[in-house]
Amino acid sequence: MVEIKELTYILAIAREGSISRAAEKLYMSQPNLSQFLKNFEASIGTVLFYRTPLGVHPTYAGELFLEKIKEIDRSYQAAMRELKQMRMLELGVIRFGIPAAKSVLFLGDILNSFHRNFPQITVSITEANSRLLEEMIISQQLDAALISTPLNNESIIHHPITSEELFLAVSPNHPLLKLAQGEGDGNGRRWIAPEQLSGLDFIVSEPGTKIRKITDRLFDSYRIRTRTLYSVSNVNVALEMVQSGLGITFVSALRVPHPSDLIYLSLGESGICRDVVMVYSAGSCHLKTVEAFASQVYTTVRDRFPL
Repeated sequence: MVEIKELTYILAIAREGSISRAAEKLYMSQPNLSQFLKNFEASIGTVLFYRTPLGVHPTYAGELFLEKIKEIDRSYQAAMRELKQMRMLELGVIRFGIPAAKSVLFLGDILNSFHRNFPQITVSITEANSRLLEEMIISQQLDAALISTPLNNESIIHHPITSEELFLAVSPNHPLLKLAQGEGDGNGRRWIAPEQLSGLDFIVSEPGTKIRKITDRLFDSYRIRTRTLYSVSNVNVALEMVQSGLGITFVSALRVPHPSDLIYLSLGESGICRDVVMVYSAGSCHLKTVEAFASQVYTTVRDRFPL
């Protein structure tokens, strides 16, 4: 039966085109490698290499044999990588990024469940806004992150987990409620046509944020002209301003407080949604540790916010 190390010797000879150079790479003597090749060829009854003063070259049979053992070598190397990654499930570090708002909602449940199954793995947490987390993913400072779309860089490896609707938060006495439709449709869902937002006072997210990008596109698409009275970075502050009657604002379903005195309207009869996704650095997306952690994130988020 042929051993893996014997195939390694044959591949080294073919790669180097010289028995002496192959012997150096394999940290063995040239006579021993020459004797190995002679014995191996005798055992299979086929000459694999022509010997010349300038080195060795595969025979026709040798070319066919090399193609097969290269496939075996690739499979062997893949199997060894798989075993290495499986061992990492017993001891390793995952660098995970998450915005503060999602951290409050999910992180405790994610970590509790994950550490029950993989107690030896350390999870290093980075809390930051989505824009910074994307940059850290691209620069491979993080292995994975949980963020919402739209992505600033669509080439980032990402997998959708769930979707969240964007609502329009209004105070209970806002005149826009008189135009709301859908009340009494059986599920309590109320909605407003986008065209009816023109001329209203808005409290908007800061430029560059995910929700700001979505709302700017929405306003452009429907040619909505609004008055932007305030630009804020904190959703809770925006909701307090809505409560005070200073305007209306957009808020994602994940950020809707319960209970709340505000009214949350869908935009259009079908609503506007965005995806919640896991993004991965190029070097981490296939690591078993990251796959195991991503599976736990998926389960936790989907349990709380199913599609």
